[in-house]
This record gives sequence, structure tokens and C-alpha cells, in this order.
Amino acid sequence: MFKLFKTRNFSDIFNDTFGFIKITGKNYFKNYVLVNSPFLLVLIVLGYFTGKVFFDAALSGFGTAGSQRIIEDFFSNNLTFFITSIIGIGLLFIIIAMINYSYPVIYMRLYEDNNEPTTTQIVQELKKSISKIILFALLWFISFLPVFILVGFVCVFLFVLIIGIPFAFIILAAVFSWMTLSFYHYLNSGEGYFTSFGKGLTIVSSKFWTHAGSTVIFAIIIYIVQLVISLIPHIFGMASIFTDTEGQTQEEVLSFMGIVALITFIITTISNYVLGNLIYINQGMIYYSYREENENHSAKSEIDLIGSDSE
Repeated sequence: MFKLFKTRNFSDIFNDTFGFIKITGKNYFKNYVLVNSPFLLVLIVLGYFTGKVFFDAALSGFGTAGSQRIIEDFFSNNLTFFITSIIGIGLLFIIIAMINYSYPVIYMRLYEDNNEPTTTQIVQELKKSISKIILFALLWFISFLPVFILVGFVCVFLFVLIIGIPFAFIILAAVFSWMTLSFYHYLNSGEGYFTSFGKGLTIVSSKFWTHAGSTVIFAIIIYIVQLVISLIPHIFGMASIFTDTEGQTQEEVLSFMGIVALITFIITTISNYVLGNLIYINQGMIYYSYREENENHSAKSEIDLIGSDSE
């Protein structure tokens, strides 16, 4: 069984993130797929057909004198479809984001008492916490959003300076960690949103360079993996175009590129959500490490174990 409550330094946070996945990964991701797959499947199908309709419309009059007029007429005649699709995709993104953000927090909370939480238990906890999750999302706009905007301006300035790029990454990672740790505390305690808002900042600043540094590293790892995954369909697509161009019209080439773009969308959507768990688990290691330092759960557990043995 993986030990959540443990004091961790930088290397421990890094190693235990992968250690948690190694020990619990099978059960963790099995339940993750079962909980998220219905929404992800609907999102992918809706995104695929919306994209397909868009590409078909764009290519229907390609190369003709009135191509622009044909496309404008198509969008005018199908405006309701596109608006409905965009709203549907937007709502699905929000729902999936909330579930995806909450899942690691709830899984670890259940893992404290049960090293193999079931899908039913996770769904029940999600239902119990839904009001808090929605409230956190709403209050995010008046608390963290202004912070992100301010930090964004500062980071743009640092990026311009070139030498300030590492500091920009650290600042962005610290704010992300602050937000995520606030959410961990909010769902795991009986305290209110703004108390948790302050608690998240306290946790980040308790070991600032350790917490922000580990967050940066995992963000870079995820970015590189996502980049490689998203490039694979493009590489195969471009290779197919350049090695088999005989007899193909420009419209056929563009149609094929549209299919490649849709496949890339599906692959990157799935990989983004799955890989995102890595950084949320990383934040969980930080959260439980802080709690161990301040609440001594391991010592209490050992005392309880000694007491039960003596009986």
C-alpha cells in the first residue's frame, strides 16, 4: 500500500508521484476511464462530426469562382447547428474539466482508508462534493482569474527579457500549485473557499522552491509527451502526402489533411486529460506531505497500531 502521509523533500515528491502511479495505476486509471469515458466519448464524437461538417463545407466549393459564396451560404443555413455544437462542446469541456480536476483529489481521499477505491465509491463522492466543486469553479473567476491575469502580464514582460523566462515558469507553476492545493484543502476539509484559498498559498510558500520546482518539472514532462503524441499523426499524414501525390487533386490532399487534423484532435484530447493526472497527483504528494508535517498522521497511526496490538 502506498503511504500518502509522509514528509517529502524535492526528490521524494518526484519519486513518489511515479511511485503512486506504479502502485495504484491499474486501479486509478481503470476507474478514471469508467468515470470520464462517457463524457469524453460524447465530446470526441461531437467534435469529430462538427469538424467533419466544417471541412466538408470548406472543401465543397474549393477552387471554384464562387467558393467563398458557397461557404458563406452553408454557414448561414447551418448557423443553429454550429452554435449548438459550440455550446455543447463548451459545456462538455467544463464538465470534463471539473471531473478531471476533482478525480485525483477524491481518489486520494478514499485511498486514505481503502487502497482500492471502487468506481461506485468515487462516483458517490463526486455526487456528494458536486456543490463544492461548482462553487469553487464559480468563485475561481473572482479570485484566481484576476491573479492569473496579473501574473500573465508579469510573465509576458519576463519572457521579453529572455533572462526572466525561468522566473516566469516558476511564477506560473507557483500560481497553478496554489490553485490546486487550495482545491485539495477545500474538498478535504470543512473549511470555506476563501480559507482554503489562503491555505493553498500557505502550503506553496512553506517550501516554495521545492513545490514550485517540482510543478515546473512535471509541467515540462507533460508538455513534451503531449507534443510528441500530437506530432505523430502529422508526421504520418505529411509523409503520406509527399510519398503518394500522383493522381491526387488539391481537394483530395486538403480533405486528407482535414482527416489528419481530426485524428490529431481526438488523440490530443484524450492524452491531455490522461496526462493531466500526472501533475494533479504531484500536487497530491505536496498536499499530503504538508499535512504530515503539521498533523503527524504517521505517528498517530503507529500509536493506534500499538494500542490495537496491546489489546
